[in-house]
Amino acid sequence: MAITDVAHAVQTVGEVLDRVVEEHGDRTALVSGDERISYAELASRVDELSRVLIAFGIDRGDRVAIRLANSPEWVTVMYATARIGAVLVPINTSASDSEVVDLLTRSGARLLFSGGDGRARAFTEKVGLEPVASLTAVVAVGEEPIDGVLGYAAFVRGGRVDTARLAERRAMSRPDDTLFLIYTSGTTGRPKGVMHSHAVLRNMQDAQERLEFSASDSVVLYLPLCHVYALFVGTLALLGCGATLVLMPRFSPADSLDLMEAERASLVFGVRTMYYDQIADLARKPRDLSSIRLCLASGPPDHVRKVREHMGPAINLYGMTECSAITALPRPSDPADLSADTAGEPLPSFEIRVRREDGTVAALGRGECEVRGPAVTDGYFQDSESTAAAFSEDGWFKTGDEVEISGDGRLRYLSRIKDSYKIGGENVDPAEVEAVISSHPTVGLAAAVGLPDARLGEIAVVFVQPAPGQVVDTEAVLDLARERLARYKVPHEVRVVAEMPRTTTGKIQKHHLRRLARDEQPSGSPTSKEDI
Repeated sequence: MAITDVAHAVQTVGEVLDRVVEEHGDRTALVSGDERISYAELASRVDELSRVLIAFGIDRGDRVAIRLANSPEWVTVMYATARIGAVLVPINTSASDSEVVDLLTRSGARLLFSGGDGRARAFTEKVGLEPVASLTAVVAVGEEPIDGVLGYAAFVRGGRVDTARLAERRAMSRPDDTLFLIYTSGTTGRPKGVMHSHAVLRNMQDAQERLEFSASDSVVLYLPLCHVYALFVGTLALLGCGATLVLMPRFSPADSLDLMEAERASLVFGVRTMYYDQIADLARKPRDLSSIRLCLASGPPDHVRKVREHMGPAINLYGMTECSAITALPRPSDPADLSADTAGEPLPSFEIRVRREDGTVAALGRGECEVRGPAVTDGYFQDSESTAAAFSEDGWFKTGDEVEISGDGRLRYLSRIKDSYKIGGENVDPAEVEAVISSHPTVGLAAAVGLPDARLGEIAVVFVQPAPGQVVDTEAVLDLARERLARYKVPHEVRVVAEMPRTTTGKIQKHHLRRLARDEQPSGSPTSKEDI
């Protein structure tokens, strides 16, 4: 039974899991290595962890952070926090220690689930709990615990409340409760905490219906669950209808294709970088991908067509974190050119319009895309100024994207109006990168710009103007970026200029820098940057 079979009656994430267990309890929900977990077993694990979290003192509205690779524990923690009215704070596994401390501090997280590749141990040994006043414990998943870290297996076996107490907490859940706090780069130089309630289910129900998801579908999930696209489409839409998620802890083009072939995957979704690598690997070693019925391939039309040619039927889409990952979608039955050239029509839970350069708004035409609907973010956590700036006076979310809406209501993405760029599917705020680069003692000014790249979508070039009397060592500047920033945020190149191009008011003219970067870009842009 799909979520949509109950005409949007399912209002909380906990109810989604209950309904799918009733209908598909014996079906495989998760595959992880040699482990195959049924929906009934997943629900049992979720209830067990929920009871432990309540006993541990996690209350309604408390933030629980998770910094894990894709795993059954990731999905279990997500559903358990939803069951008890807590708020999940996903953190990218590639985030630096300073970024993790910042996100834990600003979210007020009480508990952190972390692990894999010694991640929990390294964080605890280097940083500890002291810098984060709200944090009471770190739970290590897939690692041997050390002093100051609780082991996941022991944690789950610990004290727990009875089932009646869990039922009481579940009964308190409301559709407007905050469910996720997802930090994403914006325009202020620091990631902002995007708040989403159970209302995201409405959008995922609409996407599920338009994409014709069913219990017979399966997907190899290598896009990290900390990414809103994987989190919402994977756990809420696909698990919400009884489909199977084959979890990969990290992306490998060869391994992902092998799993698609072995598991007879019917759906594919990831970011442009991943498709690029998979298509290249298929040229070296063909696989039988005849089971694929649909690839979600956001990007330029040529990208969608390449995916269709090499992997299976493909469509474009449009969305962002603040608008629940997907705002507009074609239908699988749409003509091939339309589903590549446009992102289709808005999902039923959204209204869209464009704001022209003169400030007027219209339902059709070209301008900044503005979105309204129940699945739009409730705002930025403890940041009223950014929240106010993100919405128009009449309550529409301003995406910062330039789009064109045709007479038949189809949306065509054109470009970003804001300065942010996207590397390997991850939004990067240049102000955040510039702040780190500018902190190097030899750097006077820094300006980051994004350039098109065949594999990553975009790469970053940072221009620096030396501080007076200083000589910039670009490798030393990059080393600082590697130390302070997540891998995908580290610029591909640092270039030194004697003086930044400026306006008469002193503002750096980034369009001149982009032109300079394009003119001096070597033929054959990079295709081997570390995965996100």
